[in-house]
Amino acid sequence: MVVPTSPEASTRFVPDSLYNVFAYLSTGILFFSLASILFLDLSALVAGWKSLQLAGQLAIVPSVLSAVYVYSEFISVASYHAIRKPVSFVVRTLQPRTARDFFFDYQGLLKEFALLEEFSEKRRGNYWTLIYWIKINHPSIANDLLERHARVKMARMNALDCFVLFLLSLLSIFVHPTFTANALISTCGVKWSALIGTAAATVLFAFEFYQRQCWFADIVLKIFASLTRETGKVTS
Repeated sequence: MVVPTSPEASTRFVPDSLYNVFAYLSTGILFFSLASILFLDLSALVAGWKSLQLAGQLAIVPSVLSAVYVYSEFISVASYHAIRKPVSFVVRTLQPRTARDFFFDYQGLLKEFALLEEFSEKRRGNYWTLIYWIKINHPSIANDLLERHARVKMARMNALDCFVLFLLSLLSIFVHPTFTANALISTCGVKWSALIGTAAATVLFAFEFYQRQCWFADIVLKIFASLTRETGKVTS
């Protein structure tokens, strides 16, 4: 591994490949796999795959992965509005003890962080400045933080993916689209199992997102406190 020649160069070591694989490809592959199993005619898909030559199969794989990645990018943005905002509303309404962690509402601590003087109106929730201060000064520790943040994003995206599957299950029950005629979802028992299962999974993944967001903010604070104890008060 090449050691960064300057603090600024260390920011180039953000684990993009790990983030993309776990937060984008993994969630997208899981969604498309479940959607295909439930809502498409698997026998027709397998027959179509077998009918292709090796070159055709090799061409389809990167095309499918690209489609999965693009879909996941969209879901990443959409999940902020469809999952994070409703969860934030519930947190504000119930006011649990961990609300400060979820919103990273630590204005007292951030006032001690001189670099944030330029962001006086947005100190609440501004933990990325802290993370990249850690990234510049302690790259390996920040890599661990960024991996943890990937898990936060995964939970949020999985929640929206399950909600999309829930909507498709509703569609299959009340509309009976033709493309599901020979699919597993066409079985009566599977329809209701899929509906209940995807609804439960949506709630569980939304709760996981809430929990992981709280854990992530909490560990950012603790790591930052540990590092600044050694290096002294952070200044610009």
